[in-house]
Amino acid sequence: MAPLIKKSGKNYSSLRFGWICAGILVCFFLLAFRVGYLQLMEHQQLADQADQRSIRTQVLPTNRGMITDRNDEALAVSVSSKDIVLDPKHILDTHTDTGNERWQSLANVLKMPLTDVQKLIQANAHKRFVYLARKVEDDNANYINKLHLTGVSTEQDFSRFYPMGQDAAGLIGIVGQDNQGLEGIELGFNHLLQGKNGMRVYQKDGSGAVIGVIKSVDPVPPPNVTLSIDKFIQYVLFAQIRDGVVANQADSGCAVLVKVSTGEVLGMASYPSFNPNNYANTPAKDIRNVCSSDSFEPGSTVKPVVVMVGLEHRLIKPDTVLDTTPYRVNGHLIKDVGHWSKLTITGVLQNPAISRCRISHWRCLPPCYLRSTRALVWAADRVGHR
Repeated sequence: MAPLIKKSGKNYSSLRFGWICAGILVCFFLLAFRVGYLQLMEHQQLADQADQRSIRTQVLPTNRGMITDRNDEALAVSVSSKDIVLDPKHILDTHTDTGNERWQSLANVLKMPLTDVQKLIQANAHKRFVYLARKVEDDNANYINKLHLTGVSTEQDFSRFYPMGQDAAGLIGIVGQDNQGLEGIELGFNHLLQGKNGMRVYQKDGSGAVIGVIKSVDPVPPPNVTLSIDKFIQYVLFAQIRDGVVANQADSGCAVLVKVSTGEVLGMASYPSFNPNNYANTPAKDIRNVCSSDSFEPGSTVKPVVVMVGLEHRLIKPDTVLDTTPYRVNGHLIKDVGHWSKLTITGVLQNPAISRCRISHWRCLPPCYLRSTRALVWAADRVGHR
């Protein structure tokens, strides 16, 4: 019997090995092609997508300029406050429990039901930025930051404060949530008072930490606006017009105090008024400045102006006697409420006579009158500015 011979070595197939190597090379070339394609053809698109996820732009607000009286006493100032901001998408993606004690503390500080906070998050599920509250006091905002709530942050803002309250509310006006003037001096000089906001562009990592600042522009503070108003006179003037309206059971009243030698407005008040520091529930009719926005017949208050112009241009003399007979102007009959046949200049000033109409329609007076009254033109958005 022949001995058994045991073959040594491994079962080896060169064909199989070749196919494996070819497959690896094909995979390598496909990966290399894909990487090259992404780098050369879709680089900008991918870079833009990365920037959208990691780069943020933050507005650096500037405070609004002060409004002061003629003695540099503050009539309107800006105070620091914060806006409370939510990131609803991040809150929902991280499955944050918005019903725990810390979220209840947030709702308590903002004096709103927790259910309202939760509804706001659900209603804006795909958004990354939603205001929860605006112009929150710094102390409350700092407390909210210490709660370390996921998706909740604060942003710098400024609130407007009016030291005189309702005493100068109609004149000074108000601003809106975005610190834009809505009424009064705040609106008329909004372009000066608002300044220019700054900007910071920065990059964040996956955890939300800032890893680098790309660009930063400092805010430009605005100038202050000084009025010819005297704070003490304004206080007294408002008190007098308020008492007068109440005593006479009138619907409203207004008063303007002018320095005759210069034309400066020292005080301007109207009643009813409102609290400019909390005007949310104030009727619109009480917010406007009645002195500069409403039109009404000046009546006898315009007589001294007409007589002054007539004397200045020597169309009349102090002892001139004027006829008060009714006559027509542009088809309208002008007549007195009383009966005076003739009146001197003193009598015209003392009585409601139509003689001033005759003065104003005398030959050569219209062009003189127009030139003289240009200095009296009163733009509502310029009232009281020195």
